Amino acid sequence: MRLLHHMNLTLFGGLQTHFLRFLEYSARRHGYDNSVWLEQPAIHHAARAPLRGHARWAGHPRYHGRVKLPGWPAALRRRREQRMFARAAADTGIIWDGFNRLRIVRAFAAHGLRPVYWEHGASWYSHHDPDKTGAFFDEIDTVLCNSHAARRMLQLRWGCERPIALCLNGVAASERSRAPRVRDLPVGRPFRIGTAGHLRTYKGAHIAIKAVHELVRRGHDVELWIAGTGPKEAEMRAFCRRLGVAERVRFCGFVADMQGFYDALDCYLHPAMREAFGLVCAEAALAGCPVIATRVDGLPEVVQHERTGLCIEPTCDSAALADLETALEPRVDCVYDPIADRIAAPRFIDPADLAEAVAALAGDGDRLARFSANAIADAAGRLSYTRHMDDVHVALGSI
Repeated sequence: MRLLHHMNLTLFGGLQTHFLRFLEYSARRHGYDNSVWLEQPAIHHAARAPLRGHARWAGHPRYHGRVKLPGWPAALRRRREQRMFARAAADTGIIWDGFNRLRIVRAFAAHGLRPVYWEHGASWYSHHDPDKTGAFFDEIDTVLCNSHAARRMLQLRWGCERPIALCLNGVAASERSRAPRVRDLPVGRPFRIGTAGHLRTYKGAHIAIKAVHELVRRGHDVELWIAGTGPKEAEMRAFCRRLGVAERVRFCGFVADMQGFYDALDCYLHPAMREAFGLVCAEAALAGCPVIATRVDGLPEVVQHERTGLCIEPTCDSAALADLETALEPRVDCVYDPIADRIAAPRFIDPADLAEAVAALAGDGDRLARFSANAIADAAGRLSYTRHMDDVHVALGSI
């Protein structure tokens, strides 16, 4: 199968990690030939080497290398786009996570490609035009979703009636260079918890910081590591200082060696207010790290409650974020409630509940080890990337 992907690689997060892993596994396991239509000409430094290694060609129709082609005469950009399609020689075009891209799907169709949309979380955003969204899905052959939550969000919120194939996301054992470690309680150091992601309010780092404050107040010896960068970092650092926990919170910045990050933790926290799947939770499980996450969206599909970790019900209205000295981003205005199977307003975990869950694991070595061993087994089976890739192969082959 020859694929042309439309993808944004200017950022580097779970979406980009999954995309680059797909390029590798699809070629190695099923002989796919992959080319990439870059949404923007810039490529994040962490994506450059794997892109060169696993994509036959990548480019942007308005750029020749780093030189932007002028808008007039229009034939310049038109010829560039035609050459891009000729070079890719693809039979299927995949749009990754952005369903108002009518021009892209129509360009695919005009060049004889079967258009596929792969949902990774864009359906949670509120800025999409409903009319354009309807027109977009009318011209899509099929939709792939990485979680049941993503499928239901498309159906309940956007009225998507296209065939939707559920291909639960996964993690690759090849991401690890050493065997995972079953956790036991640390000796001679604090119980170490960690979280990772773009530093925005909805990702939940403020909640983790407040939970550390609560744990210290109760007399627990804990420390928090935060991996990632983002616009709320300065706000979070100031929050740590005001709570008096700055010495217990380590901001790690962009972490290239996430394997080492997970291996250093006793427990991974993901108190996000919204998450289509939660790849970082699966990565933590692969490392043998039990996960405590919010019971919202796709997170309960990754974290098996009382088996590989804990899922906590979010009980606090977003207005109460003022108590954490932050505010929710404007476009985060709804979530999927997996218990009620409905769209709901975003809520967050009470930091006291998160602290209680951490304290329960930090005080029970047998439970911590059991969750850890189960997480390793789950990542190698139900959440394996091989299984995920085979599901995608079947879905694409059925178009």
